[in-house]
Amino acid sequence: MPRAFASLALFMPAGGAALAGLTAASGRLLTALLVATAPAAVLVVVHAFARVGRLPFESKLAILAWVSLLFATFVWRVRTTTDLNENPLDTAGLARVALVLLAGSASFAWVVRPGRLPRIPWPGRWFAAYVVAAMLAGIVSPQPQQALYRATELAVCFLAVLLALSHASSSPPAAIVGTLRTSLAALVTVVWVEAFLVPWRAWVDTPGVFPRTLHGVFPTLSSNTVGTLGGLLAILALSETAYRKHHFPRALVLLGLMTLAAAQYRTGILGFLVAGTFLLWRQRRFAVMAALAITTVAIGLGGAWTTSVDRSKTAFAKGRPEQLETLDSRTLYWQESAAFIRERPLMGWGLNVGSRRVLAGVATETTSTVHGTWVEALLGTGFVGASLLALSVLSALRQAWRARLHVAGPAAFAGLVFLVVRSLTGTTVELFGLNLLVFLGFIVLLDRLTNDSDPRARERLAT
Repeated sequence: MPRAFASLALFMPAGGAALAGLTAASGRLLTALLVATAPAAVLVVVHAFARVGRLPFESKLAILAWVSLLFATFVWRVRTTTDLNENPLDTAGLARVALVLLAGSASFAWVVRPGRLPRIPWPGRWFAAYVVAAMLAGIVSPQPQQALYRATELAVCFLAVLLALSHASSSPPAAIVGTLRTSLAALVTVVWVEAFLVPWRAWVDTPGVFPRTLHGVFPTLSSNTVGTLGGLLAILALSETAYRKHHFPRALVLLGLMTLAAAQYRTGILGFLVAGTFLLWRQRRFAVMAALAITTVAIGLGGAWTTSVDRSKTAFAKGRPEQLETLDSRTLYWQESAAFIRERPLMGWGLNVGSRRVLAGVATETTSTVHGTWVEALLGTGFVGASLLALSVLSALRQAWRARLHVAGPAAFAGLVFLVVRSLTGTTVELFGLNLLVFLGFIVLLDRLTNDSDPRARERLAT
């Protein structure tokens, strides 16, 4: 896969020229984009199949489930709340359902075989309880079909975790980190290919430190999502620099940081500063760690009185300082959510049902979440579900801290810290999506670390 990514850099100029010519000749941007990027797609697919073909059947099933769920998270078109209510299963919706069913079938077929059910770690048990709470909330929801489908997506994710847990016992922890890192690197690479090939669509004008922010075109990815992908990629690659001495992880750190900066994702920048400081502390890079720590404190104390802070506010508000006071209107969403939470405090409204009702009165119909994991969980599953989800995250953090002495342990802890920081202002583990897949991947990694058969790894864990 590293050779495939390196080949993409050679492809970009030729692909850009082909795209420009095809667009000028046909006037059809999407067709031209597909044709121009086809060689790169074929290159990556050939490399992937060459490696997958040598794996055992169980590994192929796990990869099938992972890739199906990954593609199911993609947004190929933007729909309003009205569109969703009137026609929940358009063409893209049917494709998402089919991919979820494919992942669920692959996972269920393997998990139900005699003797195949693995031991479930505590973070996974609490998450399974959250799935049950989401199902119960869906049954009593005003819109049960929508809520139950959302809960079903979580159930399929849990089945995929069971498959991954049964498969991970024969996989080295570094390979699990590599799988997460490769998935993130592939998505980030697609975003940057689009940035070179269709810059008029990928770069959106935004006043601030940089005049534009980076977005994903096909599939549609917001600048916050792009920044999250870049931040997670930089964290995983930075953790790998401690035990991989070649230049590829360092190049991925740079790619992730460039993506995070290009997206101008404020919460992601803070999350990386916190998680990166921990990783550098583990690697004894104290000078760089001190610089990151000072930057973190400076941003965290961003309400000071100096002119430099005022400039930072303007930059971090992307040219709109009034948004910094309301966190891009998030606090307005949260204030409106309070009345809905009080109306159904125990079990909530059902996943993504209550939040869309909140947003109907205070935002555009294209906004789908209230941009806060814990408010979203309270709206969707009430205090019961939100408490179970919090226990899952906290137990994962506790297990990651205990495994920090393992060679791959810091990656899990730093990645979880990044997701926790993002959860304060964005969607992470409460709904099916990219962030949830990464979180569940960390659960699999942590279970592998705590059951590592390598005696040297056990010694590190016991220290």
